[in-house]
Amino acid sequence: MLISALVWFLFCAASELANADSRLAIFVIEPILLEAVEPPSNEQSRIAQEALESLAIELQRLTLEGHELLIGSQPDAALDATQFGQADVVIQILPKVGNRGLIVESTLYDKASNSWAPLSRRIFALNEEAKLKDALRDAILPPIMIRVAELAVPVGRTVLFADCLFPITEPGSDSDLQHELRLVAGLFSEEYGTELYNSAGLEKQFSIARLVPTKDQKYFSWWCVNLEQPHLRWLQKNSITLFGYVYRSPGSGRTPELSLVIGRRDRQMPVDTVVINPGNRKPIVDHMIETIEGKLNGM
Repeated sequence: MLISALVWFLFCAASELANADSRLAIFVIEPILLEAVEPPSNEQSRIAQEALESLAIELQRLTLEGHELLIGSQPDAALDATQFGQADVVIQILPKVGNRGLIVESTLYDKASNSWAPLSRRIFALNEEAKLKDALRDAILPPIMIRVAELAVPVGRTVLFADCLFPITEPGSDSDLQHELRLVAGLFSEEYGTELYNSAGLEKQFSIARLVPTKDQKYFSWWCVNLEQPHLRWLQKNSITLFGYVYRSPGSGRTPELSLVIGRRDRQMPVDTVVINPGNRKPIVDHMIETIEGKLNGM
């Protein structure tokens, strides 16, 4: 797989952790190819183009910890090959539109292994513009986020993802309860992930990757509510993820509970269940970290 020689770099976003030790990830959105046999209508081409532009905006907002991000799109004859040579990973997004819909493939180049690998391939209908933009984001970004983090792990370590504590409510639950549990789950998700990231107890064996690195509720709603739960199918077979659920058991009053799970792509292991006090989160977070370290050390 050869990267296109016609790419215009837009230096749109950089991770807040970008420094001399950060890895460089380059995203390239190639120009849309048109199906020759069943070409799209002008309206279909417009919808596809706007959806790809929306995806570029989503990529600009993306934060991959420990990575500096460069986002590229649009054809131009002036390509800075030096930056490709410095990149640790290159993600290439290849769109093709026809009368049947928009086909989008994503592939990833890993400098360490000097190899390309497919990430995803999907076909999208072109009849609902707003849904297409969301569907494109939801299909393309998650496998990229997971795989880039996995490739950043030093030899001899396993990646350990600190993922969502998913808010769970019964169908028909009132909106106040849903809002309350989402808020509590979002706070705990970021705080336990940060504590784990800074913990020395697992650093010799694991590289911690936070998948909820922010308290921003818009990000939490997308990553932890709108997408499938849990995020296991995007993992490599040797990766480990931590996730859990925040809920209110029947008869428990207004006191929420938290269940923690260790997972791999093909299996899950419940770890602990605790009653939580949203107003005094630190003791619960400390207990979670102690429990996680006890379960994972020596795995």
